[in-house]
Amino acid sequence: MLKQFAAKLITFFKEMEKEIVKPAEGRLGILVVGCGAVATTFMTGVLMARKGLAKPIGSMTQYDKIRVGRGKDKKYLHYGDIVSLAKLDDIVFGCWDVYPQNAYQAAVYAEVLKQKDIDPVRDELEQIKPMKAAFDKNYAKRLDGDNVKDCATRWDMVEQIRQDIRDFKAKNDCARIVVIWAASTEIYVPYYEPIHGKLDTLVAAMKADDREHIAPSMCYAYAALQEDAPFIMGAPNTTVDIPAMWQLAEEKKLPIAGKDFKTGQTLVKSGFAPILKVRNLGLSGWFSTNILGNRDGLVLDEPANFHTKEVSKLSTLETILRKDDQPDLYGNIYHKVRINYYPPRNDNKEGWDNLDIFGWMGYPMQIKINFLCRDSILAAPLLLDLTLLSDLAHRAGRYGIQRFLSFFLKSPMHDYTKGEEAVNNLFEQYTMLKNAIREMGGYEADEEVD
Repeated sequence: MLKQFAAKLITFFKEMEKEIVKPAEGRLGILVVGCGAVATTFMTGVLMARKGLAKPIGSMTQYDKIRVGRGKDKKYLHYGDIVSLAKLDDIVFGCWDVYPQNAYQAAVYAEVLKQKDIDPVRDELEQIKPMKAAFDKNYAKRLDGDNVKDCATRWDMVEQIRQDIRDFKAKNDCARIVVIWAASTEIYVPYYEPIHGKLDTLVAAMKADDREHIAPSMCYAYAALQEDAPFIMGAPNTTVDIPAMWQLAEEKKLPIAGKDFKTGQTLVKSGFAPILKVRNLGLSGWFSTNILGNRDGLVLDEPANFHTKEVSKLSTLETILRKDDQPDLYGNIYHKVRINYYPPRNDNKEGWDNLDIFGWMGYPMQIKINFLCRDSILAAPLLLDLTLLSDLAHRAGRYGIQRFLSFFLKSPMHDYTKGEEAVNNLFEQYTMLKNAIREMGGYEADEEVD
């Protein structure tokens, strides 16, 4: 009898834990910064999927199953059967962009999807008209759109974005909003402690119109958090990866995530580097090069913008293959990354990786990887998962840096001011993701291999 009572008590508390997560009721507004190839591929895919005309392949929230329970009690469930996720039918899209074309026109122009996969949702896409972008040409010199806000200062930029969010939420009767950056990579803004270290100094810099240390993306992030909207940085921009933004997220009890969607080459790197680690094979060098012809490739052809991406892509190996742990194997790795703008390929990115490895008695070997991928096709499901899971985290009362979303990101955020290192090992990231879903669903977290 005592055992039965204890079991019922445990079940009761688990059910109570589940109830802590507020249900996904009402419409979820997803506001995307950028209405280019990635954003329109994402929007079109969701609209087609909810009509039953396409499948959201690649989306963890729509396809992946997680084991909950152990032994005879274990079962494998979709995320939506463990926690309350927003339904595709409840999503409403909005966006900002420097170009005024609606989402249908932008999708056709991007040439990622075939006309037959766009036209069935043409009417809905045509209703998604970009709001004027908060833009500073100094941060993306290769872009020259005219759908741009007239902002006197960075603080004025913040206020205008906040008004956009309020207006969109009211007009579309949204219960909740999530903001995600899918625009171009800005020029590199290094962390500057006197301004980025504290919230009050960040705000003062915005009000003083400090255009050197305050990027437009920071204005989007600040505005979103002030409007009770989780913010996700899908590019390698500094943006929310500063203590001032962490402080704001803590104060507002809001989730933040970033940086940079993990799609092609870094996805391969974060999955393959662990093979070398667990097999105790040495690495002398890893050379990565890409060709890309879409708008992202155009922007990254500017050296100042490429440097931002380079910092992001170079950070992966050093946290997986640690030279201090295994100096014989990883003490002298030469890691080089290149991105080349090549218009004929458009969105069809190609990555080449050359790995110079060594094994028994130091004998050299090589591995070659050639990944011919479609940038926006790989990115679209990440946008869906990141927005749905950030919304979930907000309803679950989780706030600050969402480390469990590292699985989707190239350069995961972490508290570097306290010596924390990012988790870049894809399989460790997957464990973090699964355990967060388990915990929010009232189940026990564990690391048992499925």
